[in-house]
This record gives sequence, structure tokens and C-alpha cells, in this order.
Amino acid sequence: MGKIKKPDNYFYDKSLKDEYETSLWGYDDNTNLPIKKGEPDNLIDYFKYCEDVGLQVELTDNFIIDGRSLSGGVDLLYDRDNPPDGKREGMYGCMSDALLDSSWTKFQNAGHHFWTHKWMAQDFLVRDVVIPLNVAMWRTENWIDKFKGKMFKGKDKFDQEKEDYRYHWGFYSAFTLHKIEDPEKGGFYHEKSGETFSKFAYSIHPGGGKINVLNFLGINKVPAIITTWKSDNISFGGKLMKTVDDYVELIMEISRHYGTFLCHDGDNKERVKFAKNPNDVLKFKKVNIYSKGNYKIKSYLEDPPVCYGEILANTFPFKVYIGTNSKNDFTRCKEKILNNNDRNYFMKNTRYKKYYKYGWELKSDIAPRFIPEFVMIDPNNKFDIPKLNNYGGFSVYTDSNIKWDRDIFELLFFGHSKKAFSRFEDNDDIILFNCQYLGWKYTTKDKFVEDDILKLPEHYLKSRFVNES
Repeated sequence: MGKIKKPDNYFYDKSLKDEYETSLWGYDDNTNLPIKKGEPDNLIDYFKYCEDVGLQVELTDNFIIDGRSLSGGVDLLYDRDNPPDGKREGMYGCMSDALLDSSWTKFQNAGHHFWTHKWMAQDFLVRDVVIPLNVAMWRTENWIDKFKGKMFKGKDKFDQEKEDYRYHWGFYSAFTLHKIEDPEKGGFYHEKSGETFSKFAYSIHPGGGKINVLNFLGINKVPAIITTWKSDNISFGGKLMKTVDDYVELIMEISRHYGTFLCHDGDNKERVKFAKNPNDVLKFKKVNIYSKGNYKIKSYLEDPPVCYGEILANTFPFKVYIGTNSKNDFTRCKEKILNNNDRNYFMKNTRYKKYYKYGWELKSDIAPRFIPEFVMIDPNNKFDIPKLNNYGGFSVYTDSNIKWDRDIFELLFFGHSKKAFSRFEDNDDIILFNCQYLGWKYTTKDKFVEDDILKLPEHYLKSRFVNES
């Protein structure tokens, strides 16, 4: 099978090169570029401003995603960040809700959620990261004394009220100064409080949702535009952006996929209240690249929840076909999939008792839980699975040698109501089948074309049982 082709674009027809010039910006002077919502209002003046106050902008391909640069909402499956009494944004919550309530208004207003994450994950696997992350970065040890202390109220692991005074507070949102428990993981020791902090504080916007999806996919090194203080001496070995031409070159490349515009980051106005000297924050001006296209409209139209949901409603019990002729290997693989600590904790916790099969009220009076069922199958017959599954719902094939450290239900991020199956390029060890795809009834696997197939991330293949024979 040939490589999956990359779509030409999602939002605009970029077939004419002259469209890139003035119509892309709505701006006649292509020797400069406008910046929306703030001052300076053009790129030339912005670079002059950066020189005056001591800021620099760097374009790099080597921004590393780790736990300290991730924003909130990193749990895409279980709604731990947004439990059932609040927003249900994880996979299980959205699967339980959306067929019964799949209005565009709620989809649009819900922030990041499973449906946008699903679209984004599939898009990244095809095109990688098109728009670099927009990152602000500070060296913590140079700024930690310039933030206000604050008393926080919260709950401990026993759900008891507690108060915690933080001597040093970072900026609002993802710009918190992260405390790290293990100094050997990289940090510095702060004498006043006796605590070890992460060396850097980050603000990633726009892209706070995108970075979590990339982490979920195991894509941990990505392009980014990083704004820093020169005095912090932060460098990723990339290209310093100093002229309009530097930005035009980057944006022309992006515009093969997206129409874009530049806009000032407005978050600093919210962060002022945490700084002892407001100018420490207000002077830090970051310019972001935004897409003109509405990714929520795209993700909704690409695979509407109600269409995907009709397949999910026929999916449960979720059939997992394990490819082997050995009962021992079958049992070993089955037990590993069942004994997923995260999913088991989620399903046993009383807070999640209202999570059921997707759309179950429309299909049955019984509400099955998210527990897979297993079938042993000859690996040579794996493409018989849609027929064995009565051409209904999603199902999974996995080679018995795969060691499932992750929740197998997360493969549903890579399903699509209009696609036949999802797999790795040139590898059939794991396949997510859309058994309802009409082609399974009327044609054979070798007749499918690239448009019928989606990709899976490679990290599922990396964990395997050691051959004990």
C-alpha cells in the first residue's frame, strides 16, 4: 500500500500563488505585516519594540514537550480534570453524552473535548504540526522573587479541606512556576523557600490543547516560535526572527494549508495581579500566529458526533480480536488489556457511575460498562473481522505479542465514520476496524484506496512481550 497522501488544504483554496500575497492579509503593503489587537500594530514596530525592551523571538524545530510544558486538561480519556459534575471533555464522557445531545452550539461552546482532540490527532498523523506552537518562556530563577505569594484553598487526597501558602506564584494559566519533587530531574533550589522549581516557566497559547494531543500521540519534539527575555539567555539553536521577511517566509509555508493572521497575546493583562511589579509582565509582548480557519467547524463537519456515534452505539461490547494460535499467548494478552489500572480505577470510582455505553438509552434498557470482550483469531484471518462482527460497530485486532500498557479504548480516537480502518503504514499488528463501512460487504481489502484508511501512532508497536520460548 502506498503512503497516505497529505490533503492539499482544509480551509482555503491555495492553488493560486498570488492569493498568498495581499488577499491572505487584507493588507496592501507586503513590506510589512499587521498585528491585531494591541500595540505595536505592525511587525516592523514590534521588532523595534523587542530591541528596546530586550525581547527575542526564536523559531525552532526542537521544542521538547514534557510534563512541565503541558497545560491543564492533559487527561484526554477519563475526565479527571473535568469530573462528571462539571464539564465532560474526555473520551468516555463525550462518548456517553454526544449521541443524546450532539448540538452544534454545545459542541462549539465546550472548549477542547474528545471530538476536537480526535480530529486534531488524525490531522497531526497526516500532516504533522503545520503552525508552530506559540510559546512564551521565562527562566524561573531570574523571576521567582518577582511574584506575589498567595494562600490557596483545596482538598487533599482524602477529600478534606486544606490551605497551602505558596511563597512564589507564577503567571496565570499555564505560566505557573512548577515545583518538582525530584531535583535530579532538572531544576534549581530556591534558598528562601527551600523548594526545588522547574528551571523554566511556560505559557503556550494558542496551542494549549494542541500540545496535549501531541503528547498523547507520542510526538514530543515539535516546531515552536518562542518569545523570551534576552537576559534569560534561553536558546534552542533555532533561527532568531528579526525581520518581516523572516515571518513572511514562515507564513508562506503555513499558508499552503491555512490562512493565517498575527495577533498580540492578551493573556498578560490577566497575569498582572500575580506580579509585584506589573511592568515585569506588561512589557512582555508576544505575537501569535493564528489560523483563519475555525478548527471546531472543521472537526464537527469532518466526522459529526451523531455519525460517529451511530457506529459507537453498535460497538458495545467492544470486541478485541487477539491474533494467535496459542491459548497461553491469548490469555497473557487478554489479561494485560483487562488489567489497565487507569481504566479500572475510572470504572470503579463512584464518581463515574453515570458513564455508560454511547447512546445506550436509544438502544437498550441495559447500560454496559466500558469492558472489552475477547476473541482468539488466526492472524491470517484478521481481515475477516468485519464479517465476524456482523458488519456493525468498531472492533480491534491486535497481535498477541503487543504489550498493552495503554488503555485499548483510546484507539477510538483514530476511528472515523467514513473510513474503513486505521493501521500503521506497512504493519497490520494493530488495526481498528470500522465494521459498518459498506466496503467490507462489497469489496476486498486489496481494493481499498488511501482515502479509506487512517493512521495509528507508532508508539503502540513499541511495547511487546519478551519471547519466552
